[in-house]
Amino acid sequence: MRTAKRFVPAFGVPLLTVAGYGAFLQPTGNVHEVSKGQVYRAAQLDAAQVLEPIEALKAAPKPVPIDCRGGADRTGLAAAL
Repeated sequence: MRTAKRFVPAFGVPLLTVAGYGAFLQPTGNVHEVSKGQVYRAAQLDAAQVLEPIEALKAAPKPVPIDCRGGADRTGLAAAL
């Protein structure tokens, strides 16, 4: 019972807040594309730009260290490639 008394305020309130915010956004239509048919307005890579890091990773001696000092999202993308 003590655990439940701690668990509900610690996790239930933030969960209800996020769910309430999502429930507000959906019917009000406050969700939209940045540009028609595109997720992002800038940094759209063409096929050659996508293949460039893939080829570099293929040619590099293994294992390939990937440093996330400058951007965790770019590091995740490089690791996924």
